[in-house]
Amino acid sequence: MEKRFIPLIIGVVLALLASFMVGTYLNQREKAMMERAREAMVAFQRSQVGVFIARKDIPPNMPILPDMVDKVLAPRNQVHPRAIQFFSDIADKQSAAYVKAGSQITYDLLRERAAVAEGEVGQFSLIIPEGKRAVTMRVENMAPLVGKVMPGDHVDVIGVIPSPEKRETVSVTLFQNVLVLAVGEEFIAKEARPSVVERALKKGERGAQAPTTVTLALTPEQTSIVSYVQEHGKVKLVMRFPLDAGEKLLPVINASALYQFLSSRGFVAPSAAGPEGAVVTMIGEPKPKVGAAIEIYRGGKKGE
Repeated sequence: MEKRFIPLIIGVVLALLASFMVGTYLNQREKAMMERAREAMVAFQRSQVGVFIARKDIPPNMPILPDMVDKVLAPRNQVHPRAIQFFSDIADKQSAAYVKAGSQITYDLLRERAAVAEGEVGQFSLIIPEGKRAVTMRVENMAPLVGKVMPGDHVDVIGVIPSPEKRETVSVTLFQNVLVLAVGEEFIAKEARPSVVERALKKGERGAQAPTTVTLALTPEQTSIVSYVQEHGKVKLVMRFPLDAGEKLLPVINASALYQFLSSRGFVAPSAAGPEGAVVTMIGEPKPKVGAAIEIYRGGKKGE
């Protein structure tokens, strides 16, 4: 090996050694920083406490639901001594006083949810969804729905009203996927209790009547529409599958639309009225064919 390469080799070795030492130093520094960060996080967590606060204003006597509260971290020295830290201590409770949005939920602000005693109506307004109105109405097809549609079900609302020309009635699906709040006197409640009919039968009242009204959760705009339809026509309900929350754009149905629907599927359509009234024929029914006529001539004259 020539002597001129010796300094170059020594330089490369020193560079590698310096790089190794710098890398080792940086790794140790990074580990130390991570350790300090971890210790700082642990110290921060020890100084913080998870508490529940009101997501929005909660009126008195309101059942506390999960969407009404949030769990947040707060400095330990700012946490109320009786602040609630576990949702299990909130479940099945109701507000004992007005709780302002952002306030910590404490044991003093809650009490056991009042059970609905037999025959009591309870606070019906507490089950109305926010932004909705409870509308009670008589439904045209209510009788066959008794015992089938229950509070908590969802239904479609159909209106049968006169056409603008007042010549015929039309049927239209007004609203879809509407929550049923009550059927008769029975409404959505956490506490299970016997129905009106069951309570009447237990008391020996033979004349217990099935409910004839239903209460729906509608928007303010929908309440005006339903009021108009009830005044000028009829309202009917259609039950929905519980997991079907979709909505479709449906047409207004009158006699013409109905016959077009039937014709498109090869059913029946009205024909010209005969002497005994309208006659219904099958679509696609072959018309009678006129047979070929043979005329006979004898001596230039048409034979009989």
